[in-house]
Amino acid sequence: MTLLILAAIVLLGSGVSYSVFIEQRDRLIDTARDDLDRAKTTFARSLDVLFGPGFEIIRSFEAADPWDLDRSETERVFFAAVTGAVEGNPEVNGAFVGYPDGRFYHAQDIVPQALIEYFGGAKRIDGTLRRAIDTPETDRKGVWSVRAGSAGRWERLPTLPSDYDPRERPWYKKALDAEHPVWTDPYTFASTGQLGITLAKAVRDQSGAVVAIIGIDLSLASLSQVLLDTLDQLAIREDVVFATDFGSQMLGHPDLADTGSSATPNRNNGLDSFNETGRLEQVIITATPEPSEVEMLETDGKRFLVARTDLDPRTALPLRVYLARDLDVVLADAVATLIRNLLLLFLAIVVLGVVTFYAAKLRIEVASRQKAEAELLEAKEIAEAATQAKSTFLATMSHEIRTPMNGVMSERGHVHGRAPRAYTPDRRAGADDPDHPSVGRCAADHHQ
Repeated sequence: MTLLILAAIVLLGSGVSYSVFIEQRDRLIDTARDDLDRAKTTFARSLDVLFGPGFEIIRSFEAADPWDLDRSETERVFFAAVTGAVEGNPEVNGAFVGYPDGRFYHAQDIVPQALIEYFGGAKRIDGTLRRAIDTPETDRKGVWSVRAGSAGRWERLPTLPSDYDPRERPWYKKALDAEHPVWTDPYTFASTGQLGITLAKAVRDQSGAVVAIIGIDLSLASLSQVLLDTLDQLAIREDVVFATDFGSQMLGHPDLADTGSSATPNRNNGLDSFNETGRLEQVIITATPEPSEVEMLETDGKRFLVARTDLDPRTALPLRVYLARDLDVVLADAVATLIRNLLLLFLAIVVLGVVTFYAAKLRIEVASRQKAEAELLEAKEIAEAATQAKSTFLATMSHEIRTPMNGVMSERGHVHGRAPRAYTPDRRAGADDPDHPSVGRCAADHHQ
């Protein structure tokens, strides 16, 4: 019976624990789905903020009517329009403009690798840099300057050995025939050696002729840093998040984040590693061919909640942002609760078993004591019955002996002429004692 009770408790406790686990699991999965839905919106908003300044710089430059400027004013107007935006927006690594005649002006906040090498490998420049190639017919290296101090005075830097022609760059060629802003494929920035992308737009005069091509640089390290910062703000750090272009080419990943501003030519050489077959990122890309709600993905024995959102190419870089959360992380609390409940059930069974054992032992001891008490009571009753039988026997024998003795004594009295006396115990005792006076009297009477 006890085993049946224990078995019933085990089944009931296990069923309740599993039911609690299922309920908590479903609740945690629903919560994770909602979190990823909100994360998609937040990432899209963060990246819109990242790219917004680029479009503002382009609009600001166009508002200066560059087609009405003569050649001597173009440098001043351009730097006046973009330098503050570059300094005030860490997301923007640089802004530049190239002209059909080969002129080029560039403001940036990343120190070119050539300058770092010039100073012996140590970064000794702080401030916004600018480059001006004002006479490409005779000088394609241009002049580098740095803003020194809060006064805004520009100091000239050593001339770097490399020539530069904006008309040969990918961003210039891609924007030349486009009516709207364009984004380049990832390429290596000539000035910094970093891998990045460029937002470029052709600025046209009233007749539609191209006056200049303006571009905004964004390094992939900056894009990746935004993903990392946003991930820290709203999601579990174990979440997977990355961004690709519409051709599924990796553009941003937290592993590519670079907190420094100096160039590191080999920093992004690992970009191609994300395209290796079998990587989790590639599995996620394959599993989500379209923007979708949060879905379940199983790969290599693990399960993930995955989601994808696409940015609007009219206001931002055409990106696909992917998010994934490990289901083991999601269900960690539920699993811990299940284990805890099973441990509590095990402890309860152990305690119940111990209590049952001692209760059974106590019942045995009580039964044994009750049996002993019953045996003692029975022995007592037998002893009392024996005592009562003895008393009855002695009383009966006393009566049987006293009655004939009274007759004898009566006859003795008649023989001696005395009235017979009743036989009493005292006389009976005297008859047995030769020294008793009654015996002497009887003897005397006999001799007379």
